[in-house]
Amino acid sequence: MSYRLPRKLLLVLVRRLRRSLFVVFAFGFATSAFASDATEQYNAYVEAGLIYENEDWQTYVTQVGERILEVSPHADRQYTFIVLDDPIINAFTPGEGYIYLTRGIISYMRSEDELAGVIGHEIGHNVAAHIGERKARSRSTTILGWLGMIATMSPAMLDLAHTLSATASASYGRKDELEADNLSADWLLKSGYNPMGMVEGFQMLEDHQQFEQKVRGQKPVYHGIMRSHPEHQKRINDLAHRGDQYQLGGVRETERDFYQMLDGLVFGDQAATGVAKGNKFYHGALRIVIEFPQGWDTVMAGASVLGRAPAPETATITVQRHIPASAGQTPQTYVKETLKRDDVINGSSFKVGEFDAFAGEIKQADPSSPKKQTIGVVFRLGDVFLFRGELPTGGDFKAFETTFKTTMGGLRGMTIEDLRIANSQRLKVIEAKPGDTFEKLAKGTALGPGGPDLLRVINGLYPNGDPRAGDLIKVVQ
Repeated sequence: MSYRLPRKLLLVLVRRLRRSLFVVFAFGFATSAFASDATEQYNAYVEAGLIYENEDWQTYVTQVGERILEVSPHADRQYTFIVLDDPIINAFTPGEGYIYLTRGIISYMRSEDELAGVIGHEIGHNVAAHIGERKARSRSTTILGWLGMIATMSPAMLDLAHTLSATASASYGRKDELEADNLSADWLLKSGYNPMGMVEGFQMLEDHQQFEQKVRGQKPVYHGIMRSHPEHQKRINDLAHRGDQYQLGGVRETERDFYQMLDGLVFGDQAATGVAKGNKFYHGALRIVIEFPQGWDTVMAGASVLGRAPAPETATITVQRHIPASAGQTPQTYVKETLKRDDVINGSSFKVGEFDAFAGEIKQADPSSPKKQTIGVVFRLGDVFLFRGELPTGGDFKAFETTFKTTMGGLRGMTIEDLRIANSQRLKVIEAKPGDTFEKLAKGTALGPGGPDLLRVINGLYPNGDPRAGDLIKVVQ
């Protein structure tokens, strides 16, 4: 016998989870008995704010999905197609007609045919009943437990949406994957899409993997569309071979202008290595936000973030992640033993949320020094954050001390909304001009040293291509 948790009760539980870490773990175990299907997973995704907030894209993927569904054996069944606000390259289905694509995988596509190929493949897993009930229930329990952790913003919150979409992915064997490919190819043809879009889609995934390995020195770990799948090149060759059998006389108009839809799509995970915006600093990998006083500016300064008071004031506060504490150390003893500071006076210990902290004034060795300095330490989830403050002589030191401690108190966990604010990079579709190269187009962006090659990947021209004048291409702004 299976049990189904009513939606209203589920939403009440998730809201209560925000208040109690204990409930998170209780909820994680309880879901195995109650919320065990894909519908409750979807409701929890919605409640946690992990759906990409763009109605045009949600409508678009539904239009494409329904068009394919009409010619499949599931034409009379209800499906739900969703875009998740997640930068990783992923597409997956937990069964029951729910199909998820991340904005990450969409940003690398170049046509509605590619989009249709991915959606058709996931419909294929549903039609062929590749998702076992036991596997689906296990995934459901794990996902809902993670959603509970996110809802509380507790210390147990680790990798947010990445963890969710990775956990949600099913792991299929070679036979299942090839069956889903073949089913999808037939439905694409019947629905008026070019099945070779799937070939182009798999080639894009292959190019991205090569880019990650050769340019970034990373070994990519894909889920969903790539997890336990046959080798990309094998699938590309198989589909290309079948392409000779396809007669494309029935190709229909696309549902939308794909490149017009791509223009403005959120791209990547800008916050992953830290980004300063206004008076706030966001770090996606550490899942933290540091909020400086209202009106201050923040900038990256090497491995530190620097906060500067508005002119004409010249007070500054810098923050950096420091070496871990030794066993048994407190923030106060860390300052003395690890930082070797024996010149801290008027210090006090306090709490930043649930975490231990210490701050004090640095004794001036030279009374004529034109500035006063403060130092502070916060222990948070095994990390040590070191704060340093500096105030020119003549400033209100008492007021600055308050500002300094308030800034230390502004260290908090990152929310889903914070991630959306921090990740402001967008795709921009432009027409290439004579002389344009990806090296030129990557200059002045936040893409880093591998920027030109990343632009080649998202435009299907990796590893050595450059745009031709008049081509529509994607850049990142």
